[in-house]
Amino acid sequence: MTNASAISTVANAPAIRLSPVSLHWKLLASVAACVVPAMGLVALELPYAGAVFIVVALMFVLGPRIIMHDQDAFLCIGIGVTPALILLRGLFVYNSLILIFGTGIVLWLTQAPEEVRAVWRDKILKSFLLLALLYWWLSYLNTGEYANNLRLVELVLSATAIKLLARRRSYLATALLGATMSAIAVGAGMLPNSTIRLGIADIDGTRLGNPIQLGIPSILVLILVLADGGQWMLLSRRTWWRVAVALVAGEWLILSGSRGSWISALGVLMLLGMFGRQDRRILLTLGAAIVLVTGVAISTPLGEQIAAQYAKTLDSDRTLANRTSGRSAQWAALPDALAQSPLWGWGPGTGRNVVAYYTGRHLNWHSLYLQILAETGLIGFTALISILIAIARRAIAHWRSFGELTPILAFIAYIAIGFSVSAYDANCGIFIGLAMLGAEAAPRYRIVRATLRVPAYTS
Repeated sequence: MTNASAISTVANAPAIRLSPVSLHWKLLASVAACVVPAMGLVALELPYAGAVFIVVALMFVLGPRIIMHDQDAFLCIGIGVTPALILLRGLFVYNSLILIFGTGIVLWLTQAPEEVRAVWRDKILKSFLLLALLYWWLSYLNTGEYANNLRLVELVLSATAIKLLARRRSYLATALLGATMSAIAVGAGMLPNSTIRLGIADIDGTRLGNPIQLGIPSILVLILVLADGGQWMLLSRRTWWRVAVALVAGEWLILSGSRGSWISALGVLMLLGMFGRQDRRILLTLGAAIVLVTGVAISTPLGEQIAAQYAKTLDSDRTLANRTSGRSAQWAALPDALAQSPLWGWGPGTGRNVVAYYTGRHLNWHSLYLQILAETGLIGFTALISILIAIARRAIAHWRSFGELTPILAFIAYIAIGFSVSAYDANCGIFIGLAMLGAEAAPRYRIVRATLRVPAYTS
């Protein structure tokens, strides 16, 4: 037998068959079972009951996943409920997301230690995680308040959860679709009680939410359903689903009146229009639909408030500080604050006191960049910019190699959000996690059958 005949015989044997991965509908049902009733209670003006319900429901849903050692499902559900849990956590168990993601990562470490070690070898993620934990620890030492900048821990844990799930694309897609469902439920639940802007409500003397808490997940939804043909949520064959979801998310974004979210979304959509050729048609369809629906929504009392918010931003008769809700005063104060200690800053955790000293208002810094500069000086700011540049380079390299825009868009969204808020929560961690997925092994296919045929040789 010749070598050629042996090669030919083996080559004719079908060894591997591939099929597309699919969504985990039972996990989506678990997310819905936690989120939908909770937001329904909010719509019925029972926000505290909604907050208690979602935490208790998560205990029943996630508990069995620990017993079954199902680390994938555990983090998948955790990511899925994030937008709703961020809205309600101020009423019950504020640090619930840290508990969920922390437990999920420990579960991964016990069940799949090699995969955790593989993720840990990512130098960008490792640097990001260690610096964030150091920043929080120094904030605690400096102020004696453990909650000071604690949301940094939440940020890095949620980003790590995305990185872990990315190793199983079906679970990542399910988690992101669950977060999409959660964001839509948040808007729907807040709609009956939001008389100022969607995402914020006064219910029986209880102030619930913040427009940015709806604006940020709405941007995430728009990226996921519009970019790369919807493949990050495995919706590439469901065009009209994507249009419908994007329409709802777009309306929630507009009605939130969150100007920081508007600017971030504008930057994302411009990049998508320039570089996402396959997505331009659906983008134009969505734009026309949003214009029509917004025209109707503006005629409602909530729409009138949003129109007033838009007019406030552009009103030349108002001061800049008034038009920007005091943000311009913080930017104006930064040079003086930085001049006092340009290298080290005022120290981690001192943000509110520094803002009060220079502006007379006891508020947090309304920008990631302002806070890092004021609290840690040029040293901390250089570390932040170095990490962001490394993430950007990875996302750009991924786009050039595979043509996927989502990591770049997630990165741009986070950068833009950082100009108006501190960008420390788990919603923002999802953006960072997606941005870090450049060149990550997250196959869209799984091997379902492998066969090996041994040819019969003759002498």
